[in-house]
Amino acid sequence: MKRWAIITVLLYLALVLSLTVPVFLVYFAFDKTTQPVVETITMFREWGYWLWIGISVVSQILLLAVPVALAERRPRSRRQLLVPVITAAFLFAFVCVSAVAALVAGIWGDHDKMFALLGEQGNRQIWALFIYLLVAWTVWAVVFRRFLAAADTEALIRRLMRWLLRGSILELLVAVPSHVAARHRQDCCAPAVSFWGIVTGLTVMLLSFGPGVLFLFVERVRRLQPKDRPENQA
Repeated sequence: MKRWAIITVLLYLALVLSLTVPVFLVYFAFDKTTQPVVETITMFREWGYWLWIGISVVSQILLLAVPVALAERRPRSRRQLLVPVITAAFLFAFVCVSAVAALVAGIWGDHDKMFALLGEQGNRQIWALFIYLLVAWTVWAVVFRRFLAAADTEALIRRLMRWLLRGSILELLVAVPSHVAARHRQDCCAPAVSFWGIVTGLTVMLLSFGPGVLFLFVERVRRLQPKDRPENQA
């Protein structure tokens, strides 16, 4: 089943990379002072872009660890089940922080009130967002840890993925209007913040489908297995 997990990760990576071009082309198309194609190509040279891709791929691998063990019928300890819980909590926390940042950018734009909520300009603003992320991660880790009481491991994974899917959809419902509002005001930095919220929502939404796709692969493989084998006749 590890082969199908690898295929799922590669499909996710290919999908994210293929969506990068149209999404960034649309973003830069609103800025008449830039060349969309050139700016999009430049994004592939930024280390931050590949860092985000790396974090997404690693998150997908961690989310698939328990489903793979489940498909191979290997025993799973409570400590192993904490891996998808902590990973899902991190992704959900990132969704929440991105949604708040996008909302603030959409309402206040580049005004001082925006920086007052996110922290002072410069490095303190980054540290403020980082602290908000850690706090949200801790809170959602405690919430998702309660899901471990479920007896069915597959039900636990599906429940976590539903939360990620619904959270990413809600974030998009916040980030898209905020981005439109920031663009309409022709702000400088606010559109980038709201656009990052859109990117985060799309990335986490695609991540939430990974375990479901793996379960479909596993179910398909089991259906194709011959039923007349000796081990199946026992």
